[in-house]
Amino acid sequence: MAVVTPPVSNLNNLNLMIALGLWDPQSSRKYPKNEVNEVKYQRVKNTYGGGRMVKLLSDICLGCIASNLDSISNVRQYLPAVHKEILLKRLSDHDMLMTSYLPHVTYNLFSPVLKRVEFYYCDQLTDDVLVSLARSGCKLKELTIKKCSNVTEVGLQKITRGQDELTYFYIKSFPGLGDKGLMHLKSKNLTTFRLQNCRDVTSECIKTAITNNPFINVVNLNDSVKLDDTLFPVIATTLRENLEKLHCRDIHCMSDSSLSMIAEHCPNLHTLDLLGSSKITKLSVEKVFQNLRKLKNLDISYCPKLQNQPDVHVLTQMPSTLQELSLCGVFITDRDILVSAVQRLENLRKVRLCGVPSLDDDALEEILKAVGGNLERLDLSGCREITDHGLRAITKYCHSLEELDLTQVKNVTGESLLRLFKDETRADLLLRLNLRCSVSKFNEDLLYTVISKCHNLEMLDIAGHLFVTDDIVLSIAENCPKLRELYIKGCKMVTDTAICEIACRCPLTILSISGLHNLTDKSIFALANSCHYLEELYLSGCALISRVALRYLQDCCITRVYIMHKVPNAASNMLMAKNLDTGEFCRADLMN
Repeated sequence: MAVVTPPVSNLNNLNLMIALGLWDPQSSRKYPKNEVNEVKYQRVKNTYGGGRMVKLLSDICLGCIASNLDSISNVRQYLPAVHKEILLKRLSDHDMLMTSYLPHVTYNLFSPVLKRVEFYYCDQLTDDVLVSLARSGCKLKELTIKKCSNVTEVGLQKITRGQDELTYFYIKSFPGLGDKGLMHLKSKNLTTFRLQNCRDVTSECIKTAITNNPFINVVNLNDSVKLDDTLFPVIATTLRENLEKLHCRDIHCMSDSSLSMIAEHCPNLHTLDLLGSSKITKLSVEKVFQNLRKLKNLDISYCPKLQNQPDVHVLTQMPSTLQELSLCGVFITDRDILVSAVQRLENLRKVRLCGVPSLDDDALEEILKAVGGNLERLDLSGCREITDHGLRAITKYCHSLEELDLTQVKNVTGESLLRLFKDETRADLLLRLNLRCSVSKFNEDLLYTVISKCHNLEMLDIAGHLFVTDDIVLSIAENCPKLRELYIKGCKMVTDTAICEIACRCPLTILSISGLHNLTDKSIFALANSCHYLEELYLSGCALISRVALRYLQDCCITRVYIMHKVPNAASNMLMAKNLDTGEFCRADLMN
């Protein structure tokens, strides 16, 4: 039998096998090709069982290395930069930066070759860890720190000092970020600057960062509530032509004068998110429409001063370059203004009209007749005046839809959409579908049609429909192999049988099963064995699911899983144990 080297696709995979001892380049031991394949097959089969979605061999190798940094010899020598970055993220995601293990992490993974570092929800990340990382001499291109409560601005100063190759900077929910927290953030290459939900950050802190990095293209300041209006003139006069995207969601301090300066000094701005800007009026918005000739994406949701006369007329001046528009929560009562404002946007691809009171069946017909042919996303959630008659316009005019949101559209059965979903060409285009309408008269046949025809669905929300049974979920599992997000909150007739099946068949990353009181640890065990890339799990009210099972799920998943599990009045004496014969978690306190 001929002897060959392992069939690897690149040097990175070869180094993984060397580190794990699957191939020894210094000895005569070479795996025959069929033997290497058998190793891969048996590891996968024995660990996860036949018929289930399994981890990649590279993920299995990385998991093994992550748990054995203290015992694999010379592992740092064989790991390329990309694997060191992945391992560092996974160790933090699984809370393995404990004091006893941290020296092995710093020795093997902290290195000058690191380029991208991300920490998420890791309480073990401290200033000392960031100091050690900085001392390794790494020249980062991307730095992300999200919801790490034990890091202060001292650690942030250390890790950002001297990082002059940084292109991407993102911190979220960062406590205690004072005026000097970003004083060392200086990089001529920095293009993306994101601060989200940093509620203590001040305008002075951001001014320093903007002034030191004048080539930024993307600025995201969402939910930074302590900012004042002096910040935006600095952004406008410093970034000027470089600024392309500005996100100021839920920042209520922006005034007309500040927005006008943005419009005057930043001609290349193509994305503007002003959701919740309560002070802006027609005066500044008119300048935005006149000056920003490249504007493609605009969100003016919940801007209350734009909905009253005479300011509301400014909406009829929106530039025809717009491809995405959100008017959520803008209570436009004049139907003619709404129609004339939207129907002239010939390049529109995505539109959100959530809760706009003047949107009735006739208005929707006129709008979709003008722009429906090119629409890829249509969000009508909360539009109470829409009926099945209005939905006919979607079937009639929308031939390119990829996303449709009908959340809380209460006066519909969905029957008028049947012809759309039965059209195989259009059904194949649909990727995201929200049918959370929560009415007893919703057409059950429509849901079966969706499931049987829309084979490319990646997200489906049918929460609250009491007619959803195991049969429906099983049908979803059989017909929607690309489904990544499933929301069946409150569908009380669904049991473990359906959840186990969909876990095995679909590459789920987000699953909402809150309020399914019959679910047990059997479902969690199935998710742990099959859905290794799960990111979010919502199961509040599932009293039969134990914390022990959830801990096992977290250990099995590749990245950190965000879990929302609130159990009202859970039994104080509940004791869970794993059945070694079946692998299931059971209520041990109920056993004889």
